[in-house]
Amino acid sequence: MDEITKVELPVSATPEIMELLIKAKHFFEHATLHAQTGNSFDTMIAIHSLDNSIEYLLKIVIKHLEIEEKLSKTINTPELMAIFSEVDRFLKEYTLLDGRGTGLPYENEIRQLRTLRNNVQHGMILPVSELRSFIKYGDRFFEKILKKVFGLTIQEISYSTLIDTSEIKNHLIQAETRISEGKYLEAVVACRDAFELGEFLLRNHSHHINKVAALPHIKKESMELYYYIQSLDEEISILGTNVSMSDYRQFIKYLDHIPSQYRASRSGYSVMQREWEKRDAEFCYAFAAQAILHWQLTQEKPLYEVDMSGYPSHKRDLWINGVMLPEIYEEKSCIYLNDTGMGELRLITGETKSLLAGIKAGDICKLTTRNTVEKTGVILNEFSEYIVVDAIEFNLVLNNGPLWELMIYYRIVPFTTRCNFDVEIDIDKIAEYTPSSETDMKAKELITEFGPINSIDRAFELERILVSNEIDSPLRVSSYSSALILKLTE
Repeated sequence: MDEITKVELPVSATPEIMELLIKAKHFFEHATLHAQTGNSFDTMIAIHSLDNSIEYLLKIVIKHLEIEEKLSKTINTPELMAIFSEVDRFLKEYTLLDGRGTGLPYENEIRQLRTLRNNVQHGMILPVSELRSFIKYGDRFFEKILKKVFGLTIQEISYSTLIDTSEIKNHLIQAETRISEGKYLEAVVACRDAFELGEFLLRNHSHHINKVAALPHIKKESMELYYYIQSLDEEISILGTNVSMSDYRQFIKYLDHIPSQYRASRSGYSVMQREWEKRDAEFCYAFAAQAILHWQLTQEKPLYEVDMSGYPSHKRDLWINGVMLPEIYEEKSCIYLNDTGMGELRLITGETKSLLAGIKAGDICKLTTRNTVEKTGVILNEFSEYIVVDAIEFNLVLNNGPLWELMIYYRIVPFTTRCNFDVEIDIDKIAEYTPSSETDMKAKELITEFGPINSIDRAFELERILVSNEIDSPLRVSSYSSALILKLTE
């Protein structure tokens, strides 16, 4: 056998190993719980669970340190002490903890526990008085092995330990706390919050951005197709994770039963026909945590980094009808251009969503845009204009926050743009304008012939005429109609 390189302890747990440690912890907690009752049946369960938890922990150590691979042998025996001896020898000979080898503690106590377990199983002996001592030794055994081999405490055996993002971690810690307190509904709510935030922060959103852009148009054509696309996208979003689609659907069923007081959108939930149970919370916790860990480990990296340090960072704030839409998660915002107008994908708060909720397709709104240098706060420009809303959609992203996506498509009403820095021409006073070129002269003639711009339709029509005549003049790009703006403000 080749010389084995000694392993420096502790070795951090991988997500796979953490999942096994959580199961071992459940075995031990199961033993502790049944040991507290004192009746003969629970004593039997406690002894078996305690013995199982220790055997399971030793097998995790074998897997974690790759003992079988390093020793080129298979450790396949039902005898607890044979497993114990293999692990103990490997730790002493092939690991280093603070510069020296280490072994397994409580050999005699664990040997006695296996004897006790065999007596309970085969001899129907129930030594209640000894159980508490063995629970205490089991607790100490777990504590020492976890610290030596994994660098963990028993309290840290949780999926949240592996999460890098503090906000997501806090939601999972909340779920773990609520499960331990027996508050299972609140635990499921925390799992939902962790899952939503994990998906929002860790997933690649290129597919999602395209989907959100299409939804307002789909909704106008067919509500049935709209809801179908929404449900289909929810399932597509989970593809590529390490959890099954059936588990995802089960998870969504639980989320559908969360009452309105825990929802940003208060309507449309199913009423749970029984009390929330521990199994509900533990399923949601395991599902959400495993999905988040997978997203964390498989985050897509860019092909290359673009150095933008030499360029000033600009900030673009919007106001719609006086309601401010500050840039939140700027990297997840998007501007869409199409043949008739443009679209904006923005992240907004629940309060902002409430203020904008009355806007619908066909409405005329005032849009104000301010561009500033983010570092200095210097205003580059600020302009206001009127828009026709072609489609608008709100999509809930985070219940705990809450956070919404606003997707709005609009057309800028021609001759309504006012900018605080640009030279502007009031097109209603065209007679006073002195052309500076032949193009200007042609533009003045067309505008004079067209007549007053007394409606939005006429503004669009004049814009079409100027474009079709290839007019590139200040009269087209830097002019406004004071009369039309006044009419729209009434």
